[in-house]
Formats: sequence, C-alpha cells, structure tokens
Amino acid sequence: MSLAFLGNCNNQRSRTRYWVLNVAIAGSLASTCFVCLRSATAWAQEEATSPGAQSQPSEKSQDSGTEPTVENELSNKFDGKAFNALLRKGQIKQAAEKIDGLLAEDPTDINALSLSTSLARLMVSSNPKDSELRFTTAVEHLLALKTLTPKAASMLANSADYIVQFRATAPLEERLAVVNRVLDRLNAERENGLVSSIQSLVTRKARMLMQDGREEDAKSVLDELAQSQLKSVDSTDSRSVLELVRFAGNYNSVLSSAYRDECKQLSKEVEAIAMKMLDNQEPAVSDFTPLYTLKAAEIRSMEKSNPTAGEVLLTELESRFDMFRKQLGETEDKELQALVKNMKGVRTSLEPALQRERMIGTKAIEIDAQHFIGTKPTTMADLRGKVVLIDFWAVWCVPCIATFPHLIDWHEEFSDRGLVILGATRFYDYTWDDSKGKAVQGKDIATEAEVAMLEKFRESYKLHHGFFVAPKTSTYSKDFGVSGIPQAVLIDKQGKIRMIRVGSGETNAKALHAKIEELLAE
Repeated sequence: MSLAFLGNCNNQRSRTRYWVLNVAIAGSLASTCFVCLRSATAWAQEEATSPGAQSQPSEKSQDSGTEPTVENELSNKFDGKAFNALLRKGQIKQAAEKIDGLLAEDPTDINALSLSTSLARLMVSSNPKDSELRFTTAVEHLLALKTLTPKAASMLANSADYIVQFRATAPLEERLAVVNRVLDRLNAERENGLVSSIQSLVTRKARMLMQDGREEDAKSVLDELAQSQLKSVDSTDSRSVLELVRFAGNYNSVLSSAYRDECKQLSKEVEAIAMKMLDNQEPAVSDFTPLYTLKAAEIRSMEKSNPTAGEVLLTELESRFDMFRKQLGETEDKELQALVKNMKGVRTSLEPALQRERMIGTKAIEIDAQHFIGTKPTTMADLRGKVVLIDFWAVWCVPCIATFPHLIDWHEEFSDRGLVILGATRFYDYTWDDSKGKAVQGKDIATEAEVAMLEKFRESYKLHHGFFVAPKTSTYSKDFGVSGIPQAVLIDKQGKIRMIRVGSGETNAKALHAKIEELLAE
C-alpha cells in the first residue's frame, strides 16, 4: 500500500503518524510459508485468500460501527458498511448486484471498484471463475482512469497479482504480458507516489521468472528497481527509507537462494541509509522504524535456518534501541510503547527457534497420543532402528496441506528403506461435511466424530502415513518448540533429533529430502 498521501514526513508529527501505520507490519517481509498457532483455530481459513486455499468468506464485519438499516442498504449510496452488512447476512449475490449496478453507472467509481475487488478476494476459493473475472474487469476500469491515485494503483497492482496467480498454468509470456501492461502504467505515473505498488508487481514478475528458471532475468528486473530506489531515496524521510527497506526484503526473499552475496550487499547499503535516520536532531519514534523493519525481517528469516545468529542480530538491535530511547528522553508516547511491544514480540518469536536448535542431537521425547488414525499405536521404542518424520499439522492449516504431496512422495520413495512418517495434531472441534467433502469447524464436537473426520480427511487426500492426536492437556507440541505449523522433525535410527524445519516451502522440502537420505544411509 502506498502511503504517499501522508505527504512530507520530515517533521516529527508526520513521521510519527506514518510510523503508526507501518510498525505493525515490521516483521512481514520474510516469506515464511507457515502459520503461527493461535487460540482461534479456524483463523487460517478465514484469512487465506490465495488461489487454491481452502478459505471461506468471513461474514464478520470489518467496521466497528452499528449495522446500517435496510433503507441505507437499498439506497443509492452503497459503501463498505452496507457491503459488510449484506455479507453478515450471507447475501453475497445481492452485494454483487449492488456493486455491478454502481459500475454500470460509472466504471471509474473508485468506491465500487474497491468493493468489487474486496468481493473478488472473498470469492477466490468459492467461485474462482467469477473472482478472476472481477479482478480482470477491475484492471480494465483502473487502466482507463486519467490519473492513478495511490489507492487506485494499489488496487491495480493487487488485481494483476491475483490474475497471474489464477493463471499459474498459463504460458509465462501470457502472464508477463498482464504484469508488464500494468507496470507500464504505474511507471508512467511513478511521481504520484506509486512506488509501493510498483514494488509489489515487480516482485511478482521476478518470482515468475525465478519459477521459470530465468534467474538472471529475475535479478535484472529487481536490480533495475533497486538502483532506481537507491538513487532517489531521501534519508531524512521515513516514508522514502521505509519503502526502500520493504523492497530490500522483497529482493532478498526472491533472490537469496541464488544470489546470497548480492542480497547481503543490498541489505548492507539499505541498513546504512536506515542508520542515518537515527541522526535526526529532533528524533521521532518513526526514525527507528526503517532500521527495526529491516532487522526484524532479517531476524525472522533466520528463525528457521540460523536462530543463534538471529539472536546476535536481535541483541544488537535491542542495544541500538536502548540508546535511541535515551535520545527521545522521558515520554509516554503511545507509538514508542507499541514499538517496545513489537521488539519484545521479535524475541518471543525467536525463543522457540532457539529451543528447536538446542534440541538437535538430543533424544526425542516419547509420543503422547490419545488416538491413532491410519496406523497402529506405537512408541519411540517400537520405532528404534527406523528414521522417523514427525509432521506437526492441523486440518485448518493451508500450508500444512501444501506439504502433503511431499509426504506422499517420501512415503513411496523411502518407506521400504525404513522411513516412518507420523502426523501429530490435536482436536480443534472439526467434523466432516459429506455434502462439501471436507472438514468444517463446529462446536463441542464429540471425540468420536472428530476421529471419524480425521479418517475421512486422510482418505480424501490419499495419504499413506498415519496420524496421532495428542491429549488436550499434552505438552508434546510445546516440548518440540512448535510455534508455527507445519513443523517437521526428523529423528534418526537411535531416536535422536537430527533436523527440524518449519514451513511448507521448497527449500525446506529439499533439505528434509536430503536429510532423510542421509539418515537412512547411516
């Protein structure tokens, strides 16, 4: 989202207002491919919006005001409040008709286009054909605008992003044509504060090129934008520096596997610019935001690969923050308190990763199971002499489901050589809906019904490995440092933990595959 509408952020008040909108996303630059555990067990289904995700439209209003009257809903003014009211009643068709009526009268109505793309996001899984059509129509209408505001540019970039994801199996050149057409328009109005939208779409373009094996082309695309932003960045402007920081995160997430040295170099240059923000004579909380955003993302990216190094970086960041707080002096600034909370959150997030790292080479704890599904009851003693993969997962977790093809392949490739895969989960009050052919959340679901659901769930995905369900009072997941799922734990033939990986990405899959082969050969 572009924040150019905030104007010049050189003065303290502006920088602080800008910071408020950005500090909450400080750790979001790293690509994780896993979900953190929350008490609301169905949250992943409600929030997932990418094509293929098993999400359902959320009927919860995003507006905290009172529900509009029927008269307001039927009036000519159809806004976000009225839109949410119809969604709460499950009247998606009526909402679509209202939106389409507004667009028929004025295809350039930004309010209607915003509601249409919001509806399209809700329909990604339930009605992908209509969802893609809405995004495609939105792109045409937005391109027809004489001038792009930051809001319009953001909708345009996001709509194009969804379109190419829908067309993932289409030829690359066809998808690139969609992206390039939109980028041409965004670049033509770059001075209007559209950098964030340009960044997001250039990143998508680079990802597509990487997936097609065109690594040099992907790097060239990102390098061009990196040089442009390095030249134009204003080291006294929080907005400008933060946009560069965000781009550095995108650059690293796309190219780190193939161009590690180049990524380190860009991060070093960006960090130097972010450090300059701390030299302001009249410091504001927002001056620390770019450095925090950059380093928090870097630290979180290390949670899976090198948490010890991540802790070193975090300790350095905390030290710099302490010095910065002394510069600010005594203050009850709410934004400062929010930053303090976010800093603590980074350490809280890192602790389980450090715990997992310390577990490597130690003896795996005993299986704690209330029920076994698709396999006979077993213990670690029974598994001695086998290589064991414990997969921590949940029925509502989309990234967990994304790992299933790998688990199926590994079972077929390695089970005869001694690999045993066991899924580890717990009860989440889900039952099986035969009419929909999938698991759905309920309330106070009986144990027998949830066990039956897991059996049908396993059959529906044609899984070969079995699951076990830990008791509600179990500390099994906690003892393994599980803070996000999927989490895979590899245990050798002597019962010792040899590898732990969190997330469903291809990097983790390759690492696990190689380690399985290594352990089986021992």
